[in-house]
Amino acid sequence: MDCAVINRSDEQLLLILDALPIAVSLSDSRGAIRFINNQFTAQFGYDTSDVSTISEWLDLAYPDKTYREKTNVEFTARFLADPVPIGVSPLPARISCKDGSIRMVEISGRMLGEDSLRIYQDVTERNLISGEMEETEARYRWISENTGDVVWLLDLESGRFKFVSPSVTRVRGFTQEEVMRQNLRESFTPESYQFITEFMPKRISAFLAGDESMRVMLHEVSQPRKNGSIVPTEVVSTLITNSSGRPVEILGVTRDITERKQAEEARAKLEAQLRQSQKMEAIGQLAGGVAHDFNNILTVIMCNASLLADEPELSAESRELIKQLAEASGRASNLTRQLLTFSRRQVIRLRHVNLNEVVRNMDSLLSRLLGENITLQCLCNEDLPCINADPGMLEQVILNLAVNARDAMPKGGRLVIRTQPEEIIESQADHHSDARPGHFVVLSVTDTGVGMDKDTLTRIFEPFFTTKESGKGTGLGLATVYGIVKQHRGWAVVKSTVGEGTTFKIFLPSITAAARATKAAPGKNSTQRIGGTETILVVEDEPAVRQLAVRFLDRLGYQVHQAADGLEALDVWEEHRGKIDLLLTDIMMPNGLTGVDLANQLKLQRPGLKIVYCSGYSRDVIGPYHNLLPTERYLAKPFNPNHLAQMIRSCLDT
Repeated sequence: MDCAVINRSDEQLLLILDALPIAVSLSDSRGAIRFINNQFTAQFGYDTSDVSTISEWLDLAYPDKTYREKTNVEFTARFLADPVPIGVSPLPARISCKDGSIRMVEISGRMLGEDSLRIYQDVTERNLISGEMEETEARYRWISENTGDVVWLLDLESGRFKFVSPSVTRVRGFTQEEVMRQNLRESFTPESYQFITEFMPKRISAFLAGDESMRVMLHEVSQPRKNGSIVPTEVVSTLITNSSGRPVEILGVTRDITERKQAEEARAKLEAQLRQSQKMEAIGQLAGGVAHDFNNILTVIMCNASLLADEPELSAESRELIKQLAEASGRASNLTRQLLTFSRRQVIRLRHVNLNEVVRNMDSLLSRLLGENITLQCLCNEDLPCINADPGMLEQVILNLAVNARDAMPKGGRLVIRTQPEEIIESQADHHSDARPGHFVVLSVTDTGVGMDKDTLTRIFEPFFTTKESGKGTGLGLATVYGIVKQHRGWAVVKSTVGEGTTFKIFLPSITAAARATKAAPGKNSTQRIGGTETILVVEDEPAVRQLAVRFLDRLGYQVHQAADGLEALDVWEEHRGKIDLLLTDIMMPNGLTGVDLANQLKLQRPGLKIVYCSGYSRDVIGPYHNLLPTERYLAKPFNPNHLAQMIRSCLDT
């Protein structure tokens, strides 16, 4: 500081100015700088050796000529025109410092006699913070206004929104202004409002008690849309506290989770369908196994009853008992046949079929079955493609569904049977675990009966499950439908509402999507000849069935050899090579050699060997050998002796 030219009377003022934390300069009327304080030098880097006049200072502070002239003119107009400017705001300016940096200042000034006083308030840091805050505010404003989620601020005292982002219109249909006028009750469904009003006081109390986990929480709530529908939302809310730590506001973000809920429901539905499918598959395997074993037992019962009935010395009472035994075993056979159908192990004879013909052929039968108080309507699409199916099994499906519908309409009603072609695309196939894309023929059976609830719908295809009174149903009707449909590579969809009726839709692959139809086995030869003298090898792992077959065939005059399994049969074959004319073998046998495997090995040695397969399972377990050769037959258990005799003779004579 150069104080040589400063009067002693000014010394006290200059000392005060020098101690100020604000940059100050003092110049005379000619523009010569008389004084700059320490803060000026610290702030800008210049001292009196760098600037001696205002002109020099302006050149250094404002290198840009245009900006320099503009700033000087404005400063002069603001502060130097009026000796004592009152209420004039500081002049913002950019000053270039000695080290090349730029400082943002607010300049004030006034006249002190002949001298001009300039005060430079450094606002660089303040402007930086303010700029960052404005930038941050703008950024968050942009986010809140452009995000798909709804950002909101709720005043706890009034229970009204202080801010809601524009995205609320997309989510709820209301405008920002409309939502700002709503209270909490109007903003949520009654259930969600009750939850909020009951939980919020507990949340605040727990937070004030020190539970910090209550500050930020996640909830799912439902909110009404303007059109009256309901939107499921996920809300993240944060408690905003005042200086005393008490919550006064809630800042929240609301997300529309409609799509997620739909996806979760679809996934849950598919998982339920998969579990149901797996359960039905397991039940089917169990049912098939039980039916297979039971068929062996029934074969022995039915054959022995038939043989006993041929004894001439039987009394009338004995014949009646044998007749009742045969009838009872016949009913049991029907039950096992239904179980095998459910488990998809029943005999199936495929051919090209027009479903319309099957429906029309059953029209009169169904009318009599339904009775006068039920109206039957058949709507057949005339452009229906053919399917690869067993007509008899299709009739059984229609019959069982019609009986089920009749029982659901005890007071009468209407039954509509409809056929139509339908193409299933990929997205539609996703809605059912058994569905797949392709072309199908759909059989729809709709009744106006009592309908079913959800619990019943999940179990209707289970064997022995029935809602009918005891003695009025076996519970195998719909299980049989399920098995037949699965055997035909189709699936069933059921829709029902209590009090409004039920619709069964059966999807069967049309001939363009189905495998080539299985050729039907040749019919039985019309011959009266039953026995013979040929040599037969009987292979059966069930002793009672094997002994029964051997004894019966021996009675008919055949030369019979027997084996308990495939390996033993090979030994018998080696012993009687070239003498065996026909192989009667069970398909499923122990020790790893099935009846099909055995037959294939023996046919390599004797191509003309006649084969009769026998099993408690169906013909389809033969796998790739569905199309049996003319010299091969399939005999399903249980059978009676006459069936066995005719099958053996027919095969030998072919």
